[in-house]
Amino acid sequence: MREDSIERVEWSVQYLRDLEGDHTRISAKKIADISGLSRTVLYKSHLRPLWDRTWSKSEKERQSKHDTNRQLREQKKLECF
Repeated sequence: MREDSIERVEWSVQYLRDLEGDHTRISAKKIADISGLSRTVLYKSHLRPLWDRTWSKSEKERQSKHDTNRQLREQKKLECF
């Protein structure tokens, strides 16, 4: 099922780019209409980076911030001892 979903999303994105141009705005609603997948499915972590380019950047920033916070907490623990 996962591979089928990935294939459908990739095909839908390519179809939209062919139809509307490379700089078209791709939304979950458009992909849902074309692919037949629900919008809820499109927001899953393995599908969203395929169609939402800004999400992958924000996800990387969030992960980086989380890692930094964890390192600071561990450092404070070590300083207390």
